[in-house]
Amino acid sequence: MLENVDITIKAAQAEYNKNQNQENYIALLEAQNEREAVLAQIEGFRSEQIINRISLEKEQADLKKELDEQELERLEEKREKEAEAAKERKQQVYDTLDAVIDAAGAETKVGKALFIAKQAIRIQEQIEQAKATLQELGLIAAKSGADVAAGAASTAKVGFPQMYLINCLCRSSGRNYIKRKSSSKRS
Repeated sequence: MLENVDITIKAAQAEYNKNQNQENYIALLEAQNEREAVLAQIEGFRSEQIINRISLEKEQADLKKELDEQELERLEEKREKEAEAAKERKQQVYDTLDAVIDAAGAETKVGKALFIAKQAIRIQEQIEQAKATLQELGLIAAKSGADVAAGAASTAKVGFPQMYLINCLCRSSGRNYIKRKSSSKRS
């Protein structure tokens, strides 16, 4: 595309060099304008590709966020079901121990041994609560990952021109900062 226009420019230039009249000059200007139009069209294609890439990245971030949220919901439901089942099992064990302690008598050796067993179960319950707290911290970490993905998606929503300008401003500010620091060290 560009090669064809360059050939046209060379031909128009050669004609103008042979005969420098207004018609040949206009033909040369038109050929040069055609080259600029082709360059603009190429730049338009590049811009479209960049916009498409940004859109795809935004879609990927949105999809990742959605998958993270689904995984988070699944983990929370699983944790709630496990907690409810554990609570029911513990209550059954306590009810059974209380019934056996009442049947054996609280002051008998069997009653005392069962009371100690009940206390050991309570200690085990406290250990399980500590483990559940650690799992909850893992869920909080997963939520923060989803929040990071949401932040990246909102940044992508700003769009190419604004992101490009922000990037240029940040680089310029960084260069100015470095220049100021280097000049202050020399002084």
